[in-house]
This record gives sequence, C-alpha cells and structure tokens, in this order.
Amino acid sequence: MNHTYIAIANLEEALVNELEEIKQNAIRVLNLRAACYAAKQQYRNELRDGCMLMNIASRDPAGYLCFGRHYAAQGRHQRALDVFSKGLESVPMSHSNYHCLLQGKMHAQQSL
Repeated sequence: MNHTYIAIANLEEALVNELEEIKQNAIRVLNLRAACYAAKQQYRNELRDGCMLMNIASRDPAGYLCFGRHYAAQGRHQRALDVFSKGLESVPMSHSNYHCLLQGKMHAQQSL
C-alpha cells in the first residue's frame, strides 16, 4: 500500500513537471509567432497570440510585452502604458524579463 502511494505521488510530480514544460514551450512558440505576425503586419493575429499568452500565463511578461509593444508602435502610448503597468502588477519581480516591462512603461510614459 505504501509503495503504491509513493508511486502515485511520483507520477503526479512527473505529470506536473511535464505540464509546466508544455506550458513553457507554448509560451515560447506563441511569443515567436506573435513576433512573426507583427513583422508581417498581421496585427489581429499578433494580438490573438498575445491574448492567448496572457490567458495561459498571466504571470509571464510575454503577453503584456506583445500588447504593450503593439500599442506603442501604433502610437497609442496611454494604452501601452496601461498594459505595461498591468504586467508589472501581475508578473513577479523575480522573472528574468520583468525589466522589459519596466523599460516599456518608461518609454510609454516618455512618449505621452
């Protein structure tokens, strides 16, 4: 009985780790695809991927950066500022790309 419990616990941990890896891969792929759409000026598709990024990983800056950069490029600096600020509220300061949100917010503020 005890061995069964340990085996299930190990399986559960392995599945959680696998799901996290799948999530990180999805973030990477969606982020790259959104950048490709932006380069091809397919903005509806870019924003769709940005929205998916925020839905699957609200504590990752990728979706906020996608939207914020899009709005900044369109000259909608107040909207960009709002998105970067929301990202700064949602993403942990320990995230490796947190500083990108700070930079985006600073640029948006300077452009107002």
